[in-house]
Amino acid sequence: MYDICYGGKCASELEVYAVNRPNIPAAKRKSNSMEIAGRDGALYEEEEAYEEQNIEIQMNYIGAEEDWMDRWRMVQEWLSKRNTTLILSDDPDYFFRISKVELDNNERSSRRTGKFKATFVSKDGLYYLQDGLAEYNCEAIQYNPYLLTYPTYHITGKGSCELLVNGNSFSVDVSEELYIDTERRLTYISDGTAVNHAATGDYEDLYLLPGENTMEYSDGFQVQVIPNWRRL
Repeated sequence: MYDICYGGKCASELEVYAVNRPNIPAAKRKSNSMEIAGRDGALYEEEEAYEEQNIEIQMNYIGAEEDWMDRWRMVQEWLSKRNTTLILSDDPDYFFRISKVELDNNERSSRRTGKFKATFVSKDGLYYLQDGLAEYNCEAIQYNPYLLTYPTYHITGKGSCELLVNGNSFSVDVSEELYIDTERRLTYISDGTAVNHAATGDYEDLYLLPGENTMEYSDGFQVQVIPNWRRL
């Protein structure tokens, strides 16, 4: 049976299953159109960002009549999570980043069965690699075979550390351990406390571009990178 995992829990754990393999919409880059007088058609300027996409999955379950409502309540609780991940059982090396899930009515075609549609709102319609959640040394991820990515840098050491990524400088004051989350534009320590005041520079300068990247950092520090690879 076809399974999905959302927020770290699989549908099969609730004895709920997808009716069919879902159709996956193509990712679409955001763009701005511009009309120019005397010219046919419009000009389009594409952004690096991507539009939200909806992944619709028909799901059902069967069980004891007296458990029908409890099962539906568990499903609603499970799918109420926001800003988490969706993994499809036939593509386990990738995941979608989901903002929220919208549920339709639960059809009770018999006393024991339930059927409903779950619409997973993907943040950008892109595939994220499970391998992209691991930490790598800088040399291992200088070549990015995928799209522009927003990495997280993990720095250990003590003192002022300068990162040079593709010639762009970003400095942080480190007192043992520190993280730089370029997507959230957040610098924080290991307990999650924000220390943006310890950082100097532009977070977008630390993005990993498609293709070759250069990375250097101050002596006396260890820098690991969570690349957050993503692709079409």
